[in-house]
Amino acid sequence: MDPKIKIEKGGSVKRTIRLTDDQIGPYPVSTESLWFDIEGDDLLRLKSIPFFV
Repeated sequence: MDPKIKIEKGGSVKRTIRLTDDQIGPYPVSTESLWFDIEGDDLLRLKSIPFFV
């Protein structure tokens, strides 16, 4: 499993993306996280979108 993907109890998936220096800009963050609900074997529903990028 990709170490940047974490499956939470309750069927949610968290995907963390490391930002490059040009993506970070003036913001005090180095990663963005996306949350998904597991809808089926090959289907995820996006619950959140990146805030800083």
